[in-house]
Amino acid sequence: MPKRPVCARCVVRLFLALTAFFPGGCIAVVPHEPNVSLVDARGLAEVRGLTSEVLTRASNRPITIVDITESYLQYSWNESYLGPFYNVITAHNENRIYFANVARVEIYENNNVFIWGPRDQRVDKILFLNAEDARLFTDCLLSLREARKAPSQSR
Repeated sequence: MPKRPVCARCVVRLFLALTAFFPGGCIAVVPHEPNVSLVDARGLAEVRGLTSEVLTRASNRPITIVDITESYLQYSWNESYLGPFYNVITAHNENRIYFANVARVEIYENNNVFIWGPRDQRVDKILFLNAEDARLFTDCLLSLREARKAPSQSR
């Protein structure tokens, strides 16, 4: 049986269909110069309050409890899922981020904030509803980290 030649129009249609269903590209990191002197400007208590407020507005998990000490940030949330026989199971989750282990924080175009630890290990990923909350959380977290490094007389 002779092979049928491939028409150019069919190849173009296939290419357009594939690019429509599988868009290429990655979500880019938003350039942001964090304000690490936020604790000096507003005070430690206000920055802790701002951090708690912003975290409770995160969209990927309903954060209910935020605890900020001089060495770490801890937050908790409840997550429900279907268990056996369609019983709803609720799990209590906690995450503790030590300020000494925060190497860098990245904000992405889709308002995800990635917190990276030593040796490029991801500590956590938090999705915010808007870019302002993502930037404010980044500023607060890195400012709290820098305040931990500073002498205690500035607090």
